[in-house]
Amino acid sequence: MKAWEKTYPENKHVKFLGDGSAKYTQTLGLGLDVSQGGLGIRCRRFALLLDDLKVKVQS
Repeated sequence: MKAWEKTYPENKHVKFLGDGSAKYTQTLGLGLDVSQGGLGIRCRRFALLLDDLKVKVQS
């Protein structure tokens, strides 16, 4: 995530967050099981728009 975040040095409003254990990913229903390829649970790509810590838009 840090490497991706560094590609947007002018960013002041977007937070880049990791989810190493996939707990948040699974809670959102965005988990992708690629265990057969040896990669375990991964996160589907998505974006969230939050306002006062409440999800306004999820895509």
